[in-house]
Amino acid sequence: MAQLTVTQFAKPILVGQRGTARASDVTRAGPAAMDIGLGKAVAMEPGADFAIKLPDGSGVIIAGISYNDGSTEYTLTNNAPDPYFPAGQPVPYVQRGSAGVVCETDVTAGTSPVYARFSAGTLGNWRTDDDDGTCLLVANARWLTSGTAGTPLELEINRP
Repeated sequence: MAQLTVTQFAKPILVGQRGTARASDVTRAGPAAMDIGLGKAVAMEPGADFAIKLPDGSGVIIAGISYNDGSTEYTLTNNAPDPYFPAGQPVPYVQRGSAGVVCETDVTAGTSPVYARFSAGTLGNWRTDDDDGTCLLVANARWLTSGTAGTPLELEINRP
């Protein structure tokens, strides 16, 4: 009798989908200070009831990755494929664990550094370089999957 071999392929992650984060590693933040897309870097704004915002300056601290937890309604922008949380709505984000994101640059899992855009371009986007000082290095973050620019990838983050 011949032996049957079963090959399992990893299921690709979707942008804004939670990866390995446990429920205790996810936060439902205060209201969004601005429209925030899925899979974006988010920062906390302590002066505004701890509102969540996209990083908008070199001094911000990244709080996590926005994602769709299924309990928050989000809006489609002009029928575009990029859903977002409208300003004023709570934004769930992963503090510890992983989520699906899109990177502006090619990624090598485990070795490419993680940067978040705070200026010049789409705020909250992910990169592997500082793009002439318009992105900040995100401590305690690493790429779990490799891929080319513009494809969904899994990013792990470990924020306090």
